[in-house]
Amino acid sequence: MVKAKRDILNEPFTQEMVNKFESELLRLEKPYFKKLGNSTYKTAQEEVPLQSGNLRDSATLSEADYTKGEAFSIKYAASYAYALHEGEQVTPQELDATGQYPWSAYTRSYMRQGKRVREHFKTYKKYYKPVYVNNSFWASLDQGKIKHKGNKWLQRVWKYTLSSEDSLAKKLFPKKLTIKKLETDQIRSGIG
Repeated sequence: MVKAKRDILNEPFTQEMVNKFESELLRLEKPYFKKLGNSTYKTAQEEVPLQSGNLRDSATLSEADYTKGEAFSIKYAASYAYALHEGEQVTPQELDATGQYPWSAYTRSYMRQGKRVREHFKTYKKYYKPVYVNNSFWASLDQGKIKHKGNKWLQRVWKYTLSSEDSLAKKLFPKKLTIKKLETDQIRSGIG
């Protein structure tokens, strides 16, 4: 019977051994991170706030870029993505970039103080839009003056994705994604 060599750790590592070990690790981790990135991206696309669909459509998934220390990266290229995710005040330039202002809304016919109001389209002042306040009444509010709470859909998605991983992954991976504000106020997240 052949015995295993028990003193293998006492032998000096050669560069060839290190290179082989590193290439084997990379071979195993790339499919894993690709699967993890795809799963996170797919769920993020289901959870992203939808109004016009522009934010969802601006998303891209990039595979590992080990030069940046990233296993994967999800990027939302809409100019208001970071403000919406992190909860900042949206600037007039970002509101203009959405293409939604001035806001127009269709109103069906209804009764008001005993008189019928005909159906009509209403165009609001620039940056104003009707918002349901405190689950009790509607008000037309200037969207440029509202400090948004922050949706943080990517953080919620990552928490959900991580919960389905094994215990070692839960220990090794960060609990929160790194969220970066890019020069154009886009959002980039990823583990790395």
